[in-house]
Amino acid sequence: MKTIFKLMLLMIVAVPNLFGDGFIIIPDPPRPHPGPGWRDPFPLEVKYHDVKVTIDGLVAKTKIDQMFYNPLDHRLEGQYIFPIPEGAVITGFKMYVSGKEYKAELLDAEQARKLYQEIVAKSKDPALLEYTGRNIYTLKIFPIEPRSERKVEIEYVQNLDYDNGIVKYLYPLNTEKFSSKPLDKVSVKTEIKSKNRILNIYSPTHETRSERKDDHNFTASYEEKGVKPDKDYLLFINTTQKGSVADLMVWKSDEDQEFFLLTFAPDDKEFVTEYVPKDVVFVLDVSGSMAGEKLQAAQDALVYCINRLKDQDNFQIIKFGTQAEKLFTSFRKADAETKKLAETKVRKFESVGGTNIEEALKLALGEKLTDGRPYYVVFITDGKPTIGERDEAKLAEKLDKDLIKGKKVFTFGVGYDINIHLLDKIAMKTGGIRNYSPPNSEVEVIISSFFGKIESPVLTDVVITASLGLTLKMTYPSEKVDIYKGSVATFTGLLEGNGTITLSGIRNGKKFTFDVPVSSKDEGEHQFIPVIWAMRRTGHLLDLLRLNGESKELKDEIIMLSKKYGLITPYTAFLILEDEQITNNQRPPLSPNLKDADGFQDISPTVFKGDFENLQTKEGMGGTTASEQVRDYAGADQLNHRDVEKKNTDPGKNNNGSQVSIQDAGGRAFYKNSGYWVDSYIEYQKNKGLQQINFGSDEYFKLAFKDKSIAQILALGRNVRFMYEGEIIEIIN
Repeated sequence: MKTIFKLMLLMIVAVPNLFGDGFIIIPDPPRPHPGPGWRDPFPLEVKYHDVKVTIDGLVAKTKIDQMFYNPLDHRLEGQYIFPIPEGAVITGFKMYVSGKEYKAELLDAEQARKLYQEIVAKSKDPALLEYTGRNIYTLKIFPIEPRSERKVEIEYVQNLDYDNGIVKYLYPLNTEKFSSKPLDKVSVKTEIKSKNRILNIYSPTHETRSERKDDHNFTASYEEKGVKPDKDYLLFINTTQKGSVADLMVWKSDEDQEFFLLTFAPDDKEFVTEYVPKDVVFVLDVSGSMAGEKLQAAQDALVYCINRLKDQDNFQIIKFGTQAEKLFTSFRKADAETKKLAETKVRKFESVGGTNIEEALKLALGEKLTDGRPYYVVFITDGKPTIGERDEAKLAEKLDKDLIKGKKVFTFGVGYDINIHLLDKIAMKTGGIRNYSPPNSEVEVIISSFFGKIESPVLTDVVITASLGLTLKMTYPSEKVDIYKGSVATFTGLLEGNGTITLSGIRNGKKFTFDVPVSSKDEGEHQFIPVIWAMRRTGHLLDLLRLNGESKELKDEIIMLSKKYGLITPYTAFLILEDEQITNNQRPPLSPNLKDADGFQDISPTVFKGDFENLQTKEGMGGTTASEQVRDYAGADQLNHRDVEKKNTDPGKNNNGSQVSIQDAGGRAFYKNSGYWVDSYIEYQKNKGLQQINFGSDEYFKLAFKDKSIAQILALGRNVRFMYEGEIIEIIN
């Protein structure tokens, strides 16, 4: 009884801020009993999980549709548990068993604790530690027949937080990690309505598509298939009565480092009468290798971009093969007559000759720069330089500061017989972006889509600086950036002290500034911020290593960041913690029947051999993929960028049976190694003492009571190894 009471208290310690998703636990063995070794309280599969949200002002109505499936040949008895979100009111709950509708029972927090005591005592599974402490809806379900489904429908209403124009909506998806298999589909679709104007929406946790209906109505949509969601869905809605909006979030790590994420949503209606005219140079490779579908697609894309220009814009077209040639003697106004002439000329381009990139760049960057006007070069090629200077380093050196000042080159590599490193260097050195396309008609879609994003700059040459006692370190992006209509700019880094962050940029030749005071820091549930910073830092370092050659210092820092923040890079083969060497401790034998001691294999160094080689190569499909992955890391603003790389390590994709299993808990990355969840912080704590604590013992609960973040770590499983107060703690079962 004493142990059960402590389990109950521990679950209270671990409660997160919000809940919203239900799950079914099977505390008792199936009928007939499958044997003494069976102990899995979560054998059910979640087939799908659909969420529909309507946000009107600061009130959100959430509708949940879940389908559970019993994949076993045994009849089960389960307990459905739905922890009610704080401040929410349940307005609908339906569950059908054998065609009969069942009603759930509302339990207050005290009654819920008694229920959890019973369940945890039976299941012996610490995963529930983070899902108690609230009022709950609960329902006993019997029978859950073999190979049968159970559908649950829930609806609730809640008030949302509002701060400085930002509306925050959180839907806890992470309970779906209890599904025994990946979900066929998970989706969150949100209809948003606001009396204030909506500038844009942004999710730092999931890749979310948004669509503007008008200034006061938006839709947001997230959907994935074949996944087991392991983090909550967070959505920021940037609204304003008048003016741009900036939101500063800060997270303080266990090492007392303060990471920040600043999102800036520009209100283009502040400049409603001002259009930012731009100068654009289109450069098209017409060498012999572009013949056929590639040239046709590039011509179509070029015509599309030309027709998107406005009368105030200027443009130039350069074609190059063995020689480079300008269509006009100098920039021309993008009036209807000139655009029609340009389209006719572009349609007549024929592919012939070699590839003179040197001369094409010289002409493209040689047009006159007008102060206050963005100067963009759209550079399309499918080959390596074969005429003129061919050495990539020397070509990059020719892009001196005076030549490229105020000019951005956006490179588009078509196909795989290209010098990837050269195109990347050109884009990076000029502050542009590199892009790659397969050698087919897809190039038209990629170029057209990209130009649609950059055609309407709101602010150019944007940077952030600190003043009044505040210091910023290792901020990303580290170079000047442009912000385009309808987009959100995100900056991340480390900060010290209090003061002001100033965001400044250029608008029609005039300086624009926006001040964000930093005094009382918001250190809420923003554990994702260090990961986003680490992704950007790692992407920056990988680019330096990839384009300038490997160095021990760069490689060591990449490995350190990858370990510490759970990132997947070509160096991940070095990441699995050899914890026996670190702790000089021989692990005790683990029961093969335990759910959290499933004995994942240590990863083979060959898993990432291909990725590592692609990082070094200058051509081919692997090289373009590596370039795009590093680019996405360097510009990451969502945890999804890391999750995509995690999926690439799935055994079904690397075909060698090895697997990397990574989870975040208490603001740290944990790796699963031979049945143990191992804290990434251990790697950097040499010669530390080791304390072993038995799962469920008095010491175990005493430790959990001290810190909510430690309770979250303990919820990972019965075998955990982590750093706490200067020593290594090992939970053994």
